[in-house]
Amino acid sequence: MAVRLSNYIREQVRDAILAHSFSDREKALDAREKELALEFYNDLYPEAVRAHMYALPNGFLEVRSNIRVQVVGESYHSLDLPEKKRVADCWASNPGKVYNADHPLGEKLRTYLKDRAQFKREREEAKTGAWAVLESVTTVNKLIQVWPEVEQFARPFAVESPSRAIALPIKDLNARLGLPPQTASA
Repeated sequence: MAVRLSNYIREQVRDAILAHSFSDREKALDAREKELALEFYNDLYPEAVRAHMYALPNGFLEVRSNIRVQVVGESYHSLDLPEKKRVADCWASNPGKVYNADHPLGEKLRTYLKDRAQFKREREEAKTGAWAVLESVTTVNKLIQVWPEVEQFARPFAVESPSRAIALPIKDLNARLGLPPQTASA
């Protein structure tokens, strides 16, 4: 008996395929975001200012894992820092500085955001395409037959489990429940 392709299995196979195909690019984009966020942070808080900030007692300044940045004419963006950093309280929820469109960091931000949007588009298209194929079949074996390239992701789900049917001692159960035995009708 073939293993049915449940939505749970479909999602597991789809997610494994997407991770295989996109995880390296996503990690590279995440690393790029952290580098860019650090550049913005260092621009907003020059070294002398950072020295004063870190000379203050713990708890005096808010510690954040992201920084908000803005380029003239655009909405603000929140970028993840490589590690938590102290920020001025007034800039914890707002951009600390609005950069001109021709500022080098503004150009880097736009390039990064364009690349991130392109990545998200490609990943979403691949996700939709993979789901269409996964939805077109009803068993794991049929999926492997139709799309052999995904066998490494689908094969773990093709293992059939032994029958778990329990032989119920009906006569004993009826006696325990006080049910009269059924007589064969002629």
